[in-house]
Amino acid sequence: MSSLKKLLANRANGAKSRGPKTPEGLQKSSRNAVKHGMCTKRLLEHESPEEFAALRQDYLVSLKPRNGMELDLFEDIVIIRWCQRRLWLIETTMMDNKIAEHRDVLDEEGELELDDATRLSHAYQALSDSMAQLGRHQSRLAREFRAAMKTLLDMQKLRQKEDFQNEPKSPSQPRPAAAVERPAAVPPIAGNDPEAPFPLLTT
Repeated sequence: MSSLKKLLANRANGAKSRGPKTPEGLQKSSRNAVKHGMCTKRLLEHESPEEFAALRQDYLVSLKPRNGMELDLFEDIVIIRWCQRRLWLIETTMMDNKIAEHRDVLDEEGELELDDATRLSHAYQALSDSMAQLGRHQSRLAREFRAAMKTLLDMQKLRQKEDFQNEPKSPSQPRPAAAVERPAAVPPIAGNDPEAPFPLLTT
């Protein structure tokens, strides 16, 4: 996978695309992809397109991809999560089927030979190779999910930072100087002004 800086450096070329650019257009385009089978081709015959669409819509609302590159990462995240759910279902179904094989096993006296915990341990032992293989697939998908999610979130943070820096800034107005209030002149009190002449004495 290319570095995040290289991905962001390619945004200029991506901007020349004639595809949808607004959030509404991107969401409409992504829905068209599901409608036309570009994403549903990854679904198995028994899997529900409605459940896949619901999962995809939940992630679309949360992640809010804004351009083609973010939309690609978003699609990867949704598909990886769907494959993880598929593996969880496979694991559960395999265990249930193997446990069921021992459910009706009777001993010589006609009693149930195995309790639930014992049947579970026998099933796990019988499926140990398959479980190990499933575990490797699950670990790989978990790494891919975290990597795609981190790349998308980092890309969105840088985009938001760039958008903030590119916003037009209103010219700063000089702050008006605060008016300094001068104390009003206090008229001299008679008899307290040293410059005032002595009053004339009249008889």
